[in-house]
Amino acid sequence: MNSHDGPRGYNHHSIDREYSAELCDERHDRLDFDIRHVEEKLEKLEICTVKLTDMIERHDKMIDAQQEKISTLEKHPGAQLQKILWYAISAVAGALAVALTDHIAL
Repeated sequence: MNSHDGPRGYNHHSIDREYSAELCDERHDRLDFDIRHVEEKLEKLEICTVKLTDMIERHDKMIDAQQEKISTLEKHPGAQLQKILWYAISAVAGALAVALTDHIAL
């Protein structure tokens, strides 16, 4: 057995070159297929990442706008209530004025 022989005297140099080239071509084709498949998946992931980033940015803007509205309401909690009370008082006063006018006119 010489240094080029494998197990049980198998000589690697005795492999048919055509078979070896064919095997290499098959393996190369399979690797190309696998690479294309991975590239397709990567492109889909990149598209999803862009869409997700856009959704997050829109969501953040919406949250910021809502937080600003909440802050405004917290600063002036009585302002809205005060407006409603003034409308109610005005309505009652107007109704009393009309009733008083009708009573005096009789």
